[in-house]
Amino acid sequence: MAEFRDLTASLLGRICRLSGFSYLLRKAIWRNRAAILLYHDPKPDVIDEHLSYLKKFARIVCLPELWDSFGHEPLAVITIDDGAIGNLELRKVFQRHCVRPMLYLCTGTIRFGAGFWWRSVPARREAEGLKELENTERKKRLFALGFEEQKKALPPQVIPADELNGVLEWADLGAHTRFHPILTRCSDEECAREISESKDELAPFGITLGDFAYPNGDYSEREIGLVKAAGFQSARTCDPGWNGPEADRFRLKCLMVDDQASADKLALALTGLPGLAKHLFDRAKRLSASPGGEHKLGGTSKHEAKPPRLPQRQTKWER
Repeated sequence: MAEFRDLTASLLGRICRLSGFSYLLRKAIWRNRAAILLYHDPKPDVIDEHLSYLKKFARIVCLPELWDSFGHEPLAVITIDDGAIGNLELRKVFQRHCVRPMLYLCTGTIRFGAGFWWRSVPARREAEGLKELENTERKKRLFALGFEEQKKALPPQVIPADELNGVLEWADLGAHTRFHPILTRCSDEECAREISESKDELAPFGITLGDFAYPNGDYSEREIGLVKAAGFQSARTCDPGWNGPEADRFRLKCLMVDDQASADKLALALTGLPGLAKHLFDRAKRLSASPGGEHKLGGTSKHEAKPPRLPQRQTKWER
């Protein structure tokens, strides 16, 4: 089934390229906007092919320079979530293309050299189910599977903290919370800590983080308020679409790209259609599971209350 979906996506992408649909889309929608592409753990040859394709029609810029780059041409920004150790293999290809990506890091996972919680779950469907649980229940289920947030993972799953300064030579770094919980399933205190403490958790290693990405793309007004209060300058969602010069910097849209995507599948992803379909499906699923079908924002329940006060900061190693 997965192979059939891949073949279908590649065929649709090829049609988009050969029919001129991709060209018309760039002229109509993307012409003066930015597409923020989202990856997780792509291989160097995939990134090499994608960058070569993108550079044919778009100018690729780094996220911190995006706001000064808008003009009359399509822009692209490369972002990579989580901080997987495989990201270290991408250095040469990004430097060869003179492209500087944004790597959003799970700061607590990196600080402790721990593992990603979803890799401890036997099946992807089970991991998706855990995302729907309240955070305390999710952690209980993971503990029963032998997973602990601060337990060192062997072999390593994340970029070692002492190598981050080397990463800064070719990439920008942002925060992706401490341990990648689903923020909208967290209590007010849990949510505040995950966001605020990710801002400077890596400071002992000389790393300061100014940009944020919502784990799993789940956010509400509460999370937006906390991100602003923590001092971040932008936040990327998983909402599909492009960003113009007037875009809300704390609701940046993106186009999700499969880590193994061919150039044809990338062309399809750049239409925004796969991301839109997934977004609508996820939203409908959560609406059907939510009492009363309450209003959603970013695929999650909207918090009408003011953001909770941030907990008092502790010294860095008390956390």
